[in-house]
Amino acid sequence: MRTIHFATVLVTLFAGASLAASALAQAAPPPLPPVPSGLNPTALLAIPAPTLVQPLTAPIPVPAPAITIPAPAAPPAPANPNALIWDAEMKEASPAVGEAAANYTFWFTNTSSKEVVINAVRTSCGCTSIKLPTMPWHIPPGTNSPLEVSIDLRGKSGVISKAVTVDSTAGIKSLIIKVNIPGGAPQTAMQIPGHPAMHDADRLKNMQSALGDRQVVFKDAKCATCHADPAKTLAGGPQLYTAVCGICHDSVQRAALVPDLKAPKHETDIDYWKQWITYGKAGSMMPAFGKADGGPLNDQQIAALADYCVKTFQPVHVVAPAAAPAPTTNAAIQIIPQPKAN
Repeated sequence: MRTIHFATVLVTLFAGASLAASALAQAAPPPLPPVPSGLNPTALLAIPAPTLVQPLTAPIPVPAPAITIPAPAAPPAPANPNALIWDAEMKEASPAVGEAAANYTFWFTNTSSKEVVINAVRTSCGCTSIKLPTMPWHIPPGTNSPLEVSIDLRGKSGVISKAVTVDSTAGIKSLIIKVNIPGGAPQTAMQIPGHPAMHDADRLKNMQSALGDRQVVFKDAKCATCHADPAKTLAGGPQLYTAVCGICHDSVQRAALVPDLKAPKHETDIDYWKQWITYGKAGSMMPAFGKADGGPLNDQQIAALADYCVKTFQPVHVVAPAAAPAPTTNAAIQIIPQPKAN
């Protein structure tokens, strides 16, 4: 056996004890400060513990960014209906026998201090033509110009009245032209079956009123006599159309803004006609016939009238005849000899 020296053991034990004491010294918390003299140690229990979270300070006010609210745009200036002054609103001609056309000239003057722009000029039918410059037509302040209109008289006789509608920044103006063609008795008033006679001056006045307020045909007592009252006792679609629709759409003096329902440009359905009859079209001469908007027709009458229109007014589709088959030529027949059987 080895002999363990007593001195070596003592050195080892002393080194281990020193390392343990050093580790305890590092892990132990620092000593508490001494209690001040004269202070009761039990009073230390009443001292509140320090607050770890600092109280929030009042936020620093941040000025809100300045918001600029734009001023509302000024509404557009209303059209001045007196900007264009016309020499007449209706003109009449009596051409000689054999003349092919009747010509009219309306003179107008821009009496305002601003330029007036004529955007469109329309006629009530294709037999009426207008001589116009390049559109839009600019009319400087204080100037005047002619509007030249011509009616083709070929194949016509009697009394014919047509409308010319001028659409400009000064509003919409309707002009009436009338021609007494040799071969027919001149008439002083237009007569529509089932309605009182109407002179051209009255017709022009009514057209201008309808352009300003399309519902005037139901509000004005005189207009309502033709456009509203006949519908009060009718229920069938054909009767309603004749009474309240045909008076405008089938008139020989149909205004340029009133479409010809007999020549629609596209297919329609019953909802299409209900929409037009019930609500009309804002900004046009087509009034709203529904009772909710002041018209004379209830829902049942509108349905009957729409059913009649969808069955009566549809575009005509012209079917082109089938092309004849191309003539066939006698092709040469080539006879190929067959091999003989052995």
